[in-house]
Amino acid sequence: EERYRSVFESTGTAMCIVDGAAAITFANDEFEHVSGMTRAEAVGRKFTAFLDEAQASEFKSHCAELGHSGSRAGTPPVHFECTFYPRSGDALKMLANMGRLPGSAGTSAVSLIDVTREKAYEEDLRERAERLRDFLVVASHELRHPIAVVKGYANTLTEYMDRLPPELVREIL
Repeated sequence: EERYRSVFESTGTAMCIVDGAAAITFANDEFEHVSGMTRAEAVGRKFTAFLDEAQASEFKSHCAELGHSGSRAGTPPVHFECTFYPRSGDALKMLANMGRLPGSAGTSAVSLIDVTREKAYEEDLRERAERLRDFLVVASHELRHPIAVVKGYANTLTEYMDRLPPELVREIL
């Protein structure tokens, strides 16, 4: 138990243990840091209080998947993304992993990895790609227009040069 507790505490991942009712029964130092709450404040609080209503409902369904409402042995961990609302109020994008603890009815370990910066970077990349696509569409149009004019004059000269007045041919050239 001491070894497991040491791993639980030393990981750089925010972790907590939730019971079958989604109440936090234990949390590590990183969970305190991420949530902005001491362990004493976090213990007894519903994990779903850190999520919005839709994600709280999703979390409850993940609990059911893991067998909280029944007993299924060997259920693999559930992985999902969520927005976590710590005490500071600044929403954090998290990758969550929830696995059922063997030998304890309805109890799971939840680990959270903060990917807020990565998600912001992805969004920035997506916006830049969209702006680049828009630029390329405009640039392509702007390049095609003068080429179409030159091509039109070239066709006119090819077909009608011998019938056009010399001053018009010079102007077109």
